[in-house]
Amino acid sequence: MINTSTKLSGLIGNPIQHSISPGMHNAHFRALGLNWNYFPMECELEDLKYILDGIRGMNFSGVNVTKPFKIEIMKYLDEIDALAKDIGSVNTIVKKGRSLIGYNTDGIGFYRDLVHNCDFTKDKNVLLMGAGGAGRACAVTLAKKERVKLFIVDQINQRAKKLAEICAQYIDAEYISYDGFQKMDMSSIDIFVNATGAGMNGRLKETPIKQGKLSGGKIAYDLSYYPNETQFLKEAKKSGLKTMNGLNMVVYQGIEAFRLWSNLCGDEKVMMDYVRSCING
Repeated sequence: MINTSTKLSGLIGNPIQHSISPGMHNAHFRALGLNWNYFPMECELEDLKYILDGIRGMNFSGVNVTKPFKIEIMKYLDEIDALAKDIGSVNTIVKKGRSLIGYNTDGIGFYRDLVHNCDFTKDKNVLLMGAGGAGRACAVTLAKKERVKLFIVDQINQRAKKLAEICAQYIDAEYISYDGFQKMDMSSIDIFVNATGAGMNGRLKETPIKQGKLSGGKIAYDLSYYPNETQFLKEAKKSGLKTMNGLNMVVYQGIEAFRLWSNLCGDEKVMMDYVRSCING
C-alpha cells in the first residue's frame, strides 16, 4: 500500500514499456518487506529537468536512467561519481537531501558476473567488440578494477580509440581498427565480449565475429539477454567456449543501484528469480 511514508524510486527513459526493471525492483522491495515503490517514468527530452525537480521535492531515494537520456541527464545533476565521469554516462541517480548524485552501475553488473560466475582471474586477455554506451561502461569498470589486457574494436574507429585511451590510464588497453580486427590473430584471447547490437531483435542472425576466430577462447559474453542465446553465443558454444548472456548483469547492476539508494545489501536471488521468470515466460 502506498502512503506518505512510501520511499519512491523509478526508471527514466523512452521507450520503457517493455523494461523489466519496475517489476524486478518492486518484487525485491516486497520480499524485503520495504515500503518502497518503483515507477516507470517515460518522458521526452524537454521534460528531464522538470522530472528531476519533482524528484528533488518528493520522497525519492533515487532513480535509474536508461536510453536515450544517460548522457543528457548529467548536466542536471549536482555531482557525478568518478567512475560515471570516466564512463561518460549515468544510469543511477541517488538523492541526498535535495542534491542528485549520478552513478553508473552497468559495468559493475558486468564485472560481478564475471567474478561470481566464471573462472575470472587477473592477466586475462579480453576482446571487447563495441565501444558504445554499454561497452564503454564495461571497459572502464574492468580497467579500474582488474589487471587485464584489453583489446577494443568498434565499427566507428574513433570511438574505440578514445575508449582505449581512457582505459590505458589504468591497464594495458589497445585500440584495434575495424580493418585490423578482420585480420587479427585471436588465439590468445581468453574472453570475447559482444557489446554490439548484432544478435538482438532485427539483427538475430548477425554476429560480430566469425566462428573460426573463437576457437582459442575460454568465455564468450554477450551483454544482451534477449534472445537468451544470440547467434554469437550459439557459435561460441559450438567452438567449445563457456557462454554467458547479460541476464545476471541486469541483476547485479540492479542490486548495486539498490545498495546506493538504501545502504542495504539486497537479495540477488529474489531479483534473479523474477528476471528469469520474465525471460522464460
